[in-house]
Amino acid sequence: MRVLVTGGAGYVGATAVRSLRAEGHEVVVYDNLSKGHREAVPSDVVLLTGDIAERSKLDAALREHRPEAVLHFAASIEAGESMRTPEKYFRNNSAWTLTLLEAMMANGVGKLIFSSTAALYGEPRHIPIVETDPLEPTNAYGESKLVGNGCCYGLGVYTASGMRVCGTSMPQDQTATRESAINRSLTWSRLYCKQQPENASPSPSMALTIPRPMAPASGTIST
Repeated sequence: MRVLVTGGAGYVGATAVRSLRAEGHEVVVYDNLSKGHREAVPSDVVLLTGDIAERSKLDAALREHRPEAVLHFAASIEAGESMRTPEKYFRNNSAWTLTLLEAMMANGVGKLIFSSTAALYGEPRHIPIVETDPLEPTNAYGESKLVGNGCCYGLGVYTASGMRVCGTSMPQDQTATRESAINRSLTWSRLYCKQQPENASPSPSMALTIPRPMAPASGTIST
């Protein structure tokens, strides 16, 4: 499967890229390198430098590489900062996610995994958080990602709420911890790329409700 990964030079994005390549998928990374690192991208993976705000670059990438799906990790993610500069978060996580979606639709790419966040649920009422818990974000980061989820609605999109992923990029002598973290955090992307039904559609619900992932392993979201 051909996949474009936005934010693929970042911490979680680069782990997804390596996991996908290990399973034989053709991957292209699209990253502005503001937080990501060029050296995090495997040498056999194409790295396109660009911002998701740049519609012309997105169009060019989608036309040239013709991905069958997009994994969207590009985002601003610091909750504290989001309360000081909320406009940055709504622009990057909401408005520019819409720019990406518009480019996808214009270029015939109808499959997306949107990396969401447990911050949509605010202060957890219980642990672990389950997908059907109320969406009550308590900061601009969570609110901006919630709007981003809403932008995805109607495109045939599956979303996966992010976890506090750690240990996903470690030296090979620490592979046990690394592989454990990868298995926990990337199950949804493996399932999506291996078996995505052509007639799949998100849950018929209001626009700001997160569509249900295709086949969650446990029905819960780790925090």
